Amino acid sequence: MRISGYISGVRSWLVVLWVLLFFSGVGCGGFAARRIAQAPNTYPKWLAPEAPVTIGFSASLLTLLTNGTVEIDSPRAKLFYRVLAPGDYGFRWTNVLDEARGELTLRFSAEAAGASRNVSAAGDARMEGRGTIFVVHGYGVDGAAMLPWAFVLAEQGWRVVLVDLRGHGNSTGERVYFGAQEVIDLRAVLDRLEREGEVVHVVGHSFGAVLALKWKLEDARVGRVVAMAPYADLGEAIQNIRRQYARWIPTWFIAAGVQRLPELLQVEECEMDPGCWVDGRLEDVLFVAGGADRIATLNQVRELVEGSGGDNRILIQAKAAHETVPFYLGELSGEVIEWLAGELREAKRENNPDFTPKYSAD
Repeated sequence: MRISGYISGVRSWLVVLWVLLFFSGVGCGGFAARRIAQAPNTYPKWLAPEAPVTIGFSASLLTLLTNGTVEIDSPRAKLFYRVLAPGDYGFRWTNVLDEARGELTLRFSAEAAGASRNVSAAGDARMEGRGTIFVVHGYGVDGAAMLPWAFVLAEQGWRVVLVDLRGHGNSTGERVYFGAQEVIDLRAVLDRLEREGEVVHVVGHSFGAVLALKWKLEDARVGRVVAMAPYADLGEAIQNIRRQYARWIPTWFIAAGVQRLPELLQVEECEMDPGCWVDGRLEDVLFVAGGADRIATLNQVRELVEGSGGDNRILIQAKAAHETVPFYLGELSGEVIEWLAGELREAKRENNPDFTPKYSAD
């Protein structure tokens, strides 16, 4: 049985927050900080505006994945995750871009019988089990938002893990820590699922991309990373969201909240901004930027690339907005697969010993 789904535009992160702030009235920086850090899955759904991106699929599709949970003691949370085993799921997709309206539609389908067509039965060299890839979603959505990438990568022989970050989806937790706690959470899930000597890669979008970079810095088990639309400065990214979706929110109100976040979350100020902590210590990262991204702008992504050091690369999807960057599967999947497999970099070095990573664009 074929199971289909679509993505036509995933809810922009923090949009609900602006509505809550509007109805709450003007307050101090501490109030704004508490609202910014509030778990997204605690917001009343009826307050949410129309989503700029929507994803839909049959619940039967999720039966192909196995579920699990991990308990985190402090700050307390129960993390929900799904695992997709490597296999041939007959995954198919089409991308259609309406240039006049600037809208992207991704339609996809998979075989419900795919779980039984396992790696060994496939008999394909590419399906010999390459390791594990964590695919990490952005703010305000959950692991299912990155489901198409789970199938793309599982069909290439990787075991794929989709985690609902704390305060998102089916996971609990009262606050978002913008990286300070979430990386500890992800490490705990890996501790549960780790196989000795296995290669572990991470693919993330937006907030998930920031977590992928931070996890790479803090955990030697993480190999290659694909960071799609990461922001360099949290405050700037939030102000960009305000400009795009809620210009009526005062600039100073958001700035006051961002300023109080480190105190509220009991972390160093530098923890909030990837541009501060990358510090020339990252390598083996493929950055993906949207040329039409008005939240984690191309300049922000380039700032991270230039500040990261190491053997990294940036791929620019010229027409992609922040919310739609991950869903240009046709344009991105080949490059991402090659990067994670190590084939892109090594092949170019073999053909050109003087090869160094550089910016590339559509």
